[in-house]
Amino acid sequence: MQLSAREKSGFEVKEMKAEVKMTPQGMAFSELEIKTNRSVIRDYYSMSYDDMDDLSSYISKVKMAAIFRDSYIDSDDIAYFAPKLSNWKKKITLNGNVRGTVDNITGTGLLIQAGNGTLFNGDLSLTGLPDINQTFIDLRANDFRTVYPDMVTIIPAMRRVTSPDLRKIQYLNFKGNFTGFIRDFVTFGTVQTNLGTLVTDINMKLPAGQEPLYSGNISTENFKLGEFLGDRTIGAVAFDAIVKGRGFNDQSRNTSIEGKIKFAEIKGYRYSNITVDGRLDKKMFEGVASIRDQNADLILNGVIDFNQKKPRFKLLADVTRADLLALGLMKDSLVFTGKADVDFTSNTIDNFLGTAKISDATLHRNGRRLSFDSLNVTAGYNEAGMKTLSASSNEFRGTVSGNYALNELPAVVNYFLHQYYPESIAAPKKLTKDQSFDFDIETYYVDDYLQLISPKLAGFNNTTLKGRLDITGGKLDMSLNVPHFSLAGYEFNFVNIKASGDNDSLLLTGTTKTIRINDSLSIPTASFSIQSRNDTSRVSIHTGATQAVERTDLHAMVMTYPDGVKIEFDSSSFTINSKTWTIEDNGELVIRSNTPATALLVLSEGDERILVKTQPSKNGKGSDIKVQLTDVNLADFAPYFLPKNRLEGLLTGNILVEDPAGSLKITSDDIQTRFLRLDNDSLGELKASLVYDDATKN
Repeated sequence: MQLSAREKSGFEVKEMKAEVKMTPQGMAFSELEIKTNRSVIRDYYSMSYDDMDDLSSYISKVKMAAIFRDSYIDSDDIAYFAPKLSNWKKKITLNGNVRGTVDNITGTGLLIQAGNGTLFNGDLSLTGLPDINQTFIDLRANDFRTVYPDMVTIIPAMRRVTSPDLRKIQYLNFKGNFTGFIRDFVTFGTVQTNLGTLVTDINMKLPAGQEPLYSGNISTENFKLGEFLGDRTIGAVAFDAIVKGRGFNDQSRNTSIEGKIKFAEIKGYRYSNITVDGRLDKKMFEGVASIRDQNADLILNGVIDFNQKKPRFKLLADVTRADLLALGLMKDSLVFTGKADVDFTSNTIDNFLGTAKISDATLHRNGRRLSFDSLNVTAGYNEAGMKTLSASSNEFRGTVSGNYALNELPAVVNYFLHQYYPESIAAPKKLTKDQSFDFDIETYYVDDYLQLISPKLAGFNNTTLKGRLDITGGKLDMSLNVPHFSLAGYEFNFVNIKASGDNDSLLLTGTTKTIRINDSLSIPTASFSIQSRNDTSRVSIHTGATQAVERTDLHAMVMTYPDGVKIEFDSSSFTINSKTWTIEDNGELVIRSNTPATALLVLSEGDERILVKTQPSKNGKGSDIKVQLTDVNLADFAPYFLPKNRLEGLLTGNILVEDPAGSLKITSDDIQTRFLRLDNDSLGELKASLVYDDATKN
């Protein structure tokens, strides 16, 4: 038998040929070959029935049998009936056996392949067609594989899923079973992707118009969860979990989770041996979680709730060990143990309300225990409606009261500095203007903790800092009292600093009892005063007397610019090694990176002279400094830079300092000494040259 046909849509059966056998109980088409526009179907098809009347009940009474061999169907032919596949451009090969009625049909040995990306090898049984929603499906996939472009072509709605990012699934292979209905099924098997492998045993219910229901097990030995979620802070995970719940998105999800996480990579560290037992209600987790890792051994119990605008944290934690350096949370060696009890709402420090307590704590740095043992933080409103944040431990206490935005504190400082130095310091780009708050901070023993900030910083024990910042009223008041601190080897004792300012001017004063420069040199009773307004500061510095430094009286006007500074000295003096040096009245020092300038500053003591000349730079852009030395006695200044040696002699020469505010370069080709001695060795006259380039650090 041969025939052909054409449908008005353009679909055409170009040729159909077969050997046909017909009886009152059926018909069979052997050596079947059907050719359409781009497809070929072959090899056998038959229908059987009790009598011809059964054809009127084709779905349930006509038994079909088909053998597909070397058949292929082009997606362009399918597109006549499913237009959304018009861009798929795939050739689908088909092999296998199909047997049964429409409402109870089985396919065995099926091998279906679409292009190079999608393939199905397995068996399929469908009971209940043609109503797909009432059809029971029993599918066994020996091998099912596909790629993302094929998946979204078949199921276009998948394109709208952006979280998680399904595009990251470059390929998917599945081996296992699917049993049940379209909206109520169990799937058991192994899913392999480029991100990792998942083993699932899940019952899924998808009621029409309602949230999906699910329960079962899911596990993986290594899955790149962070890449799947689009979160760079998360790496691979391995887990074995039991889930039961309703909904998937954070607006409807209500899921219980119980499982073990073999490892989870977070911010570059692989946490091991994690257990979770809790409930996810939308964006809230309530339950227990524990980590038994060699660097993180802890247990958490409570609630983390992100359902509201301000998240809520109500947790109890028992930390047996947390090595913060190994976990990548600190750059210094710190190991913490302790207990925590928190109950607060917050997404920034400024809207923190509630309490956070740490107790029974120990903190070790480089194997040595620090004195920290507790911390209490509370925030709330008093009867007058004023917000107060307080924190205290065995080593400090502090309070902030009023309308504050602590995360903008650098901008607040920048705001006030801009009032006094408008040309050289830009106004902050973002600032909450209605801030007005008081602060009161007192330390007890914090020396060890300063080493976490900088190894060059120490002290600040028993320090007090009090004041008020009022942007609304344009007022600044502050007082700082520090019994002792050291910075880069210089020690300061009994330091007192006060600041008072408004939107127009700032007055900053301070005193210190002693400044220790080295073992043999110290400066007593130093005081300073700085009055600043409109980029101009009147500076005065005074020190008392010791054997090496007898007295200092410096007075100058400092003018700041966007590209540098200009200092105009009044008549000033300082005494070193019983010699009084004078700074001539109207002496000037200018350092500008973009503005050529000229100035002269003269320091002298008898025959000793230091001339500091500001001159236009050779490149014509800014200013350079030329230092002219005449018979400067090295013995007077050596204790400052060679405290353990005795250096004597007279120094003469010229030093050129190029671009001091930028790419610093220092040169000299005529450094000369006379009567030079180092300790007990006489070196006599010495001639030398000097070159230093900041760009090369040489």
